[in-house]
Amino acid sequence: MEKVDIIGGGIAGLALAARLDPGRFDVTIHEQRPELPGVGTTLAMWSGAQAALAELGLLEMLKAAGARLASGALRDPSGHPMLSMQGNVLMGISRPGLLRMLDSAVPPSVTRITGKVAELPNNGALLVGADGVHSIIRRTAWGSRTQARPTPFLAVRGVIPSHPSPSDVGEYWGSGTLFGLAPTDRGPTGTPPSGPASGLTRLTWKKPWH
Repeated sequence: MEKVDIIGGGIAGLALAARLDPGRFDVTIHEQRPELPGVGTTLAMWSGAQAALAELGLLEMLKAAGARLASGALRDPSGHPMLSMQGNVLMGISRPGLLRMLDSAVPPSVTRITGKVAELPNNGALLVGADGVHSIIRRTAWGSRTQARPTPFLAVRGVIPSHPSPSDVGEYWGSGTLFGLAPTDRGPTGTPPSGPASGLTRLTWKKPWH
């Protein structure tokens, strides 16, 4: 068995752990978070992403839990479409929803180590860096010049219990600001919120903070 250490249990790390043949690879995931996050933005699953989820046996789960995006647009601040998309090929799902799906596909043979990685494992056949913007692997290999730098932008995300109009779905780009809304998945229980709303809308707002 070839030993594989995956640093980071996010989307890339979980997807790789789910795809590697457990009969050939001895896989360990190192993730500092003790549990999956509860909030995150909506991610658009295009045909390539859906094909990858199908390889993991997760496509039907995506279709059941996700939100189909039949239309959307990139708009200017007044709402005028600059670029439009039509069709039923696109699915939307929240980052936490996608992480839950991928986590469920990881074989039980995979070892999970929880905690911040202070020293890289060096006894395996492959070491994979899937640890995001503060990657210890990138920092170890290329030094401090690869460290993340702060930006002057503030991002606010939220969810409201209503389904957006198809004519409103998309992103609105202004001078230094961005606002977006899209339908999102139904959450951990697979059911929409109670009341008259038919789904959830995820909002994203970014603007300079100073």
